[in-house]
Amino acid sequence: MSLGKKLTELRKENGYSKEEISYMIGAKEEDIIKWEEDLVVPDESIINALCALYNINYEFLVNKEKEEIKNEEKEIDWSKVWENKYPILKDYENFKNIENYYKKIELLCENLEREYNISNLDSFLIVKDMIYKKYKKDDENKK
Repeated sequence: MSLGKKLTELRKENGYSKEEISYMIGAKEEDIIKWEEDLVVPDESIINALCALYNINYEFLVNKEKEEIKNEEKEIDWSKVWENKYPILKDYENFKNIENYYKKIELLCENLEREYNISNLDSFLIVKDMIYKKYKKDDENKK
C-alpha cells in the first residue's frame, strides 16, 4: 500500500478530518491532500509527527504491512514536535508573569469540570477547541 493510501486510511480510521490533522501537526491542509494523493512525500519531521499522532512506528508508515500498525504507547511532547515550526513555543515560558495565564487556564478548566461534571481531559479539550475556534474566526476576519 502506498504512503498516501496509508495516510488516508489512518486519518479515516481515527476519525480525523484533513483540517484537524493540519492543525495537530502544524501543516497546511493542501499539503495533506498532496500526501494522501501520493503527489508529494512529507518530510521526515512530519512523518515522525504522524507516527506519534497515530501511535505507529516509522517502518510501518513508510514500508510495512497494516498488521504492524500499533506499537507500544509512548508519551509525546507536542510542544517539542511543534517547536521547529513555531519558535514561540520555545520561548513563551520565559515571558514575565506567564504563570498568571497558567493559573487562569487552570481555573477555567476547573470551572468547566465542576459546572458540567466532566473530566480534566474533557475540560482541556473544550478549552483547546474554543481557542482554536477563536483563532479560525480571527484568521477569517483578517481576509
